[in-house]
Amino acid sequence: MRGNYKMNEENNFQQEQDELISGTPQYAPTQPFDEEMTNPVLGFVGAVIGSLPGCVLWLILGRVGFIAGIAGFAIMMGAMFLYRKFGGGLEKGGMIICAVVTVIMIFATNCADYAISVYKLFTDAGYVVSAGDVVMMLPSIITDSEIIGGFILNLLIGYGLTALSCRRLFT
Repeated sequence: MRGNYKMNEENNFQQEQDELISGTPQYAPTQPFDEEMTNPVLGFVGAVIGSLPGCVLWLILGRVGFIAGIAGFAIMMGAMFLYRKFGGGLEKGGMIICAVVTVIMIFATNCADYAISVYKLFTDAGYVVSAGDVVMMLPSIITDSEIIGGFILNLLIGYGLTALSCRRLFT
């Protein structure tokens, strides 16, 4: 008899707990736990904006003569941080968007680094040239047979160092 009483007490306790949990709004089965409601368009905008400080760091280190993976890591972390803030979360698709933004921003920043070098080269030689002129000339300068090798090498080293520094983010 005593065992029956204890069993009824446990069943009553379990029923009370189930009623409490089912009546709580946060346990409503409207959305699975592992899916986040995100906005990839706003997340993309956030990723681009978030990557800009890392791009500035890349340019500063480039002026000093370094190609640093830490700048690529900063680009990726900034992209992920603001993707999460603007997009409402960071899911697998958001990580892919941040990786693509990082690749594009590293390419654009490498181009900007070369544009700054070309501008400095022209102005040191006494030519009067505007930043717009350098941007317009940049595609033909970068594709020059003597320059494209260095450009591609810098780009590949930058991508490699970024991949090494960010590898744990994707595991």
